[in-house]
Amino acid sequence: MKNVFHFCCVIAVSMACIACLPPSSRAETAIPLLGGFDTERIASVYPPIDDEASGELAKLIYRLGKVDPSSIATIAAKPSDNVNLGDAWQASGTITKISIIKVPNRLHEFLELTELQLIVAEQDDQEIRIVTAEFPRRAKAGDKFAGPGVVIEKNDSGNTTVIAASRIKWFPSSPKNVGWKLLSEAGLDVGLIAAANSRNRKPLAGEDGDAFYCMLSAAHRIQSIATPDAVQLAPVDLLQSPQDFGGQRIQMELETAQITRISVTEPTRQNQLQSNHYFQIDAMGDLKNVVIKIESPDPDGPPVTFENRYPVSLVVRELPDFLRQKIRAREGGDAVTSDVRVMIAVDGFFYRLWSYSTDFMKQHGGGNQFGPLVVAARIHNREPTNDDPAGVGAIGWIAAIAVLLGILAIWAWGRRTAAVDRELSQRRKDRQAEHIQLP
Repeated sequence: MKNVFHFCCVIAVSMACIACLPPSSRAETAIPLLGGFDTERIASVYPPIDDEASGELAKLIYRLGKVDPSSIATIAAKPSDNVNLGDAWQASGTITKISIIKVPNRLHEFLELTELQLIVAEQDDQEIRIVTAEFPRRAKAGDKFAGPGVVIEKNDSGNTTVIAASRIKWFPSSPKNVGWKLLSEAGLDVGLIAAANSRNRKPLAGEDGDAFYCMLSAAHRIQSIATPDAVQLAPVDLLQSPQDFGGQRIQMELETAQITRISVTEPTRQNQLQSNHYFQIDAMGDLKNVVIKIESPDPDGPPVTFENRYPVSLVVRELPDFLRQKIRAREGGDAVTSDVRVMIAVDGFFYRLWSYSTDFMKQHGGGNQFGPLVVAARIHNREPTNDDPAGVGAIGWIAAIAVLLGILAIWAWGRRTAAVDRELSQRRKDRQAEHIQLP
């Protein structure tokens, strides 16, 4: 398998990292970042009372989406009376209502937006409104949110009332499953998980960056936290219903095949991971009695068949000691790539099905392989922990005793047979003597 992730360009830093950035002590303008927008133009975007205003609002949201979120976050002020239109502002609070703002038809193709979300919320006992794009449809009143934006309207008292944001983090009050709850508590925007579900069986791409690195970071923090039992799954469960398990905390029994150290060179990703690397583990999971067939891209070609086992990809920020020791024992030290076969149980979070090119698929008509991608929190050793794997010594003693007992049985049977033979011989002699004895 190829490396799980390699970005060819700088991708915007994850919104999950923004929470770590301290907001500015005073409001700072974000207008220099909003090419083409000045104070007067910003004033015209809200309220969206007609197509002209809603179109301008959509253009502003689109422009914000092209700005590195960290640039807004580092200058965003906490709630303050002393703010002006165009100032960066840190929004957070509890949602009370969500409604839709339609984007004019003429802009759909250009902006790749058909609607915006207007979120009414409470922040520090003040009602605020946030206009954003692509907010999760599962969100509802009572959920929490957070994220930096730009002031586009304030009321007469000078307090901020409306903020435009390219994206805000979503923390549901009733998470879909245990995994969502744990990841949300660890600071992950679970809206990223919901979005990833729509990309099942596709290659990893730029839009996966935030969710991928955020989940790696969150899973690493969760590894030391006592958590409820994970859902025991096999590869076939994830292959059949990936949409049911996105972000779920799962456990799988696997055998490793190859371990690769992946370097992270982009500074914002290093800051997010608090590391300059992570590890990819190519593993195999048991299919039990299920046969998986993948259709060939060639209409006339036979399907590619998997029996017994199926590939599963794991990523983890740091390897457990037992895997490091296995690599050193095999390679004579640390190595970037090592073919290590170890039975493991992975405790982690299902990201999604991802596709990738493999030699195996090329040999069977082309097309991409696809399989589960799991972000590991903990990896458990399933190899025997003593020097007598599978009780080989005990089996040897049992075999030796069995052989000895067999020898004794043969000896006893031989003695008994000889005694019987002697008795029969004596009887024949007796009969013969009796028979030929003359009167």
